[in-house]
Amino acid sequence: MPRLLVRLTICTLLVGAAATAAPVPVHLMPKEPPLYFPTRVGAKWVYQWGERELTQSVTAVERTDAGSLVTVTGHRPDGTTFTDQKVLVRQAGLTQVESFLGKLASPRCWLKVPCVAGAEWEDDCSTDLVRQKWVRTAVGAEAVEVPAGKFTALRVRNVLVVDRRGLHLPVLDIGYDGWYAPGVGLVRSEERPGNAMVLKSFTR
Repeated sequence: MPRLLVRLTICTLLVGAAATAAPVPVHLMPKEPPLYFPTRVGAKWVYQWGERELTQSVTAVERTDAGSLVTVTGHRPDGTTFTDQKVLVRQAGLTQVESFLGKLASPRCWLKVPCVAGAEWEDDCSTDLVRQKWVRTAVGAEAVEVPAGKFTALRVRNVLVVDRRGLHLPVLDIGYDGWYAPGVGLVRSEERPGNAMVLKSFTR
């Protein structure tokens, strides 16, 4: 083989290898799903529920293999605080692992991502006296406007089902729809039309 042809062949192979190893432009890289809850200390929510105003803030974040464990602190009108809940935040969704009463026997999955309309899941919340569970159904993405602004939020319908002596009786008075926005969390919670808790302000 002539030397010139050999050199051209080698150059072609080197150029091809360099092109293969070239980094993928950022705008062409696959995007990761957003987190539907803040994961930085200092984030603060103020909710309006009728005439009541509820304030919460993120006071601790622990990075774990399972995700970010976020501690949410409640603020009372008199200035005192309490650990309201702990939430495991992942790209796959939001799971409450602790309430103001302490660690939950069974974690409660508020949101699953991707939020496929019609998808359903259950969370057991039975007590020593009664068997019960939350049945959650994904509704999908919706435009929501609250005092804090306009959001595209994922809507989840929640119904508490109680099993008394083997009879499955839905408790219609205990159910709500929740709307979750990227990076913010819950922006609206509605038990029934006209009875809603809305996000008044949010500080990142």
